[in-house]
Amino acid sequence: MPDETINLCRFAATLCLCACSGASQASAPVPQQGARADAGADARAMPSAADASTDAASTPVPGPGAGALAFALDEGVDNPLVDGLAVRLGWGRLEPSEGSYDWTRLDQTLAKVTAAGKSATLHVFGAVGQGSTPEWVRAAGAQFYTWNGRTEPVPWDGVFLDKWSAFLPKLAEHLRSTSTISAIAHVSITVPVPEMNLISCANGMLDSASVPYDRARYLAAWKRMIDLYQATFPDQIKLVSAPQNGICRADRDVQFYHEVMAYALGKDPQRYWLFAADLSATGSGRIEPYQDIAAQAHVGFQPVAAFSSDPNHWVHGTMLELYCHGLALGARYFEVYASDLTNVDAAVQSGISAIHDPNRCGR
Repeated sequence: MPDETINLCRFAATLCLCACSGASQASAPVPQQGARADAGADARAMPSAADASTDAASTPVPGPGAGALAFALDEGVDNPLVDGLAVRLGWGRLEPSEGSYDWTRLDQTLAKVTAAGKSATLHVFGAVGQGSTPEWVRAAGAQFYTWNGRTEPVPWDGVFLDKWSAFLPKLAEHLRSTSTISAIAHVSITVPVPEMNLISCANGMLDSASVPYDRARYLAAWKRMIDLYQATFPDQIKLVSAPQNGICRADRDVQFYHEVMAYALGKDPQRYWLFAADLSATGSGRIEPYQDIAAQAHVGFQPVAAFSSDPNHWVHGTMLELYCHGLALGARYFEVYASDLTNVDAAVQSGISAIHDPNRCGR
């Protein structure tokens, strides 16, 4: 991905701006987080070349105007405005063969994070996107399907979920063995899929012909993953991406996310947050159906596109309008694109600054 994303977190008494790499691309009306998974040179904001995004989720601040920016680029880790890095990697990079792990990129990034006294958001993608699902998972018998030239595991496939369920505790075990688990403030639940929508699914079929959509099994897969993340990362905030317009195109199934979040909040009402990757100056279609959940849990956003590179004009306004709209929706966490963070336009910087200074929004 040519652009970078930066995570900005603002919650409770803590404000944090996180830099993530692997920003959403303007190639589809519903940017999919999974499509950004592990894009080779992860030095970007959401998925960075260092596969990092930042987040300062544990530092108390004196008031709503306090906070810091988290920049995903390596050279940004020492920036006093940066709270941390958002580590973004694909499962295939970390476990290239079953039971054989390569933590090099992860360790290098977290070493920079901890040396700088920052914190991290962990985005490890197990499905959707090149490099996410290791090839050996297919050899182990997992069912895959093909859409738009891409091949992905069926999200409720038992072998796929079993193998991920074996991997995630190994990841946490490694973080504990290297004493970096305390630097992880947030993790995103990326399996069965990163953004909950099954974007290939239409009219009850996961693909064009061979795999029917199975709501019950898909819901069971999400609940299983919530159990897994709760057991593996009990002290971290878990980001759960809200779908857009239901799950399988034309079903308008908003109840699905309600059921997932009710299950998650039943596990820990403080550490499961709504996340939406479609914030614009006019709002968020992903969050609108879930205002009742947002009243119970914190909300995080990623802009629908980088303002500095938005040929489709998806932002629908200024950066100040975008972030003020997010704040008005109760957001505690934002992802800011690196190209916007480094944009010298004073209006762009003023908009980003509103995350830490809501008074700029006139309220």
